[in-house]
Parts: sequence; structure tokens; C-alpha cells
Amino acid sequence: MIDSVRLQGFKCFNDNFFALKPLTILSGRNASGKTSFLHSLALLHQTACECVNFEQLVLNGPVVQLGRAEDALNKITSRDSICIEIKSGLNLWERDYIACDRKNFKLRRKTPKSGQDAPVLRLFRDLTYLSADRLGPRETHSLEESVNYADVGARGERTISHLLTNEAYRVPEAICIPNSGPALLKQVQAHMQKIFPGFHFDIQTVEGTNNATLRFTTNEGIGFVRPQNIGFGLSFTLPIYAACLSAKPGDVVLIENPEAHLHPYAQSQIGDFLSLVASAGIQIIIETHSDHVLNGIRKSIKSPDHPIKAENAAVFFFSELDGDSEPNIISPVISDDGSISEWPEDFFNQYEKDLSELVGW
Repeated sequence: MIDSVRLQGFKCFNDNFFALKPLTILSGRNASGKTSFLHSLALLHQTACECVNFEQLVLNGPVVQLGRAEDALNKITSRDSICIEIKSGLNLWERDYIACDRKNFKLRRKTPKSGQDAPVLRLFRDLTYLSADRLGPRETHSLEESVNYADVGARGERTISHLLTNEAYRVPEAICIPNSGPALLKQVQAHMQKIFPGFHFDIQTVEGTNNATLRFTTNEGIGFVRPQNIGFGLSFTLPIYAACLSAKPGDVVLIENPEAHLHPYAQSQIGDFLSLVASAGIQIIIETHSDHVLNGIRKSIKSPDHPIKAENAAVFFFSELDGDSEPNIISPVISDDGSISEWPEDFFNQYEKDLSELVGW
């Protein structure tokens, strides 16, 4: 689990510190720094999986493609280096990376600083990053295995292979739906039925190939249909449930826009689901534009029957960059009753603004 992150010279961050919780919510306007923060962690994930150490940052790979060194460096300060600090438990890991040539595709490590590489390598190799650019509905999925990556893939491209490889994995009891069995496939199906009533999926390997077919149903009377005939919501959501329910305590899961293609009710329910997963010791960091996801989390915190506690949730609201391109970041606090300490301008208040204009308030 990641306790804190400090970024110096990475993209829009000149010098910013983030104290993370088991459940961390990133919100704010577009192009305000939220994705850049997730990219800093996804970059370390990619580097940990592609290299045996952190001697250089792998800017371009199957997880993120950040371009040249100049694209990863802070453009306002014109500095030629990036410093990343990660605190995880007792290990405070800090590394400086310098670009000898801003047009190069590599950032190489300067002299060693504090912390041990080994625990950070393990942490980031096991991290899962799901981008907003997830794959849409498709009937056929490759079962190719990755030597370096054991997750569902940044676009969810390895979800079916991941489910089959880990089908015998027993989901922790704390997040199991009763009477469904602890096996991963059963629990993914049971949890998704809470937002898609009647949901079942069917995976069949194609004999003589490294492929499998996937079909969905939400109606037993109709039976299974091809994913492309049932909408985007199921395909966009399946990787989230597969990643979260196969994660182990201490693992980190990053998710961009978990609400994509979901009805407001489903968005609220997925907020509740992510809260449940975080309560089991799996760190969840999400970027969201959905007040329904936020409210689902708030309801979970307020509920006396839900294990997530207010002290284990953090919110970072990113507002527009100021004149020197430094993100303005506010941290509203969620209380035990689900209330929020402050509502800065543009923090999930567009509904009230529009309603006020419609009724002439």
C-alpha cells in the first residue's frame, strides 16, 4: 500500500505532496492534473515490470505512452529532472531522474537517494492500472500470457485471460457475497449482478487456438448474446470487478472513470463496491467525474453495516492550473456521517447550478 507520494518536476507538478488512504478519490475539471498524478504511478508500474531495477524510467510501453523526456518534465520550471518520493510502510523511497537530452525517450537515475528498491519493485509490479481508454465490446479475446504483467491490462485487454488463469483464486471472505462460493469467477458474477440484475457471463476456449469467446446475458429467457449486442456498460465494468476481486491485501488498483457507460444507479453501486474492496486492505485510487460514485462512497461510509471508515478515505479536488501551471489541490474531508467539510467551486455542484438557472433562483 502507498502511504504518500511526492512529485517534483513531473508534468504539471512542480512540488506536490499527496497523503493517500486505502480509498482515494481524485476529482476536478478536465486537464487539471488528475490523470498526470495517476500516470506517475502507472509509470512506476511500467518501469517495475519492464526493468529489474529503477535505473531509468520507461516512458513508453504497454501501460502508458508519455513520449519524450520533455513531455514528462515540468515545462514551466524548465527543469531537466524529476524527483519521485514514495512512502510505503517503513520504507521511504526517493529517486531523482535526469534527462541528458530532452528529446530523448529516457530519463536516467542520478545518484541514489533514500529507500530500498526491492519492496517498491514488488509493490509496483503488483499494481493494476485501468485507463479510461478501456476496450469496448468484443466477442473474441486473446489468451496470450505476459511474462512481465499479471494483471487485467491497462485497457482491460487481458481480462478474460486473467479470469481463466485465476479462476480458482478464493476471494477474501470480507468482500465475498454469501452463498455464491469464494471462487473468483463466481464472485465477479455475483457482484456484477448487483448493478446488472440477471447478469451471467460465459467464457469458452476455442480449440486449437490461443483464444476464447465471451458472451453475456442479463435475461435467462433470452440467453447469452455477443457483447457487442448488449451495450458498453458490461464490457467496461468487467475489468474493474476482475481486477478488484483478484487483488490481494496490500495491492494497489488505479481506475480512471469507473462510471464510464453506467446508469446513475450503477455508478452509485460501483462506488459502494470500491468502498467494500478498500475496506479489505486493497488500496483503491480512482479518478472520477461522477457525483453518483462519490455519493455511493459517502453512503457506504455513513452506513453502520459497511466496514469502510471515514478515516480511510481521502478526496483530492484539482481546480484549474494557476498562472505558473501549478495545480491548485484542495482536500475536502468526508465525515463519519458522509458529509463533506467543504464544497469548493466546481466540486460536483453542476446539478445545483443548472437547476438554479432553470427555476430562476
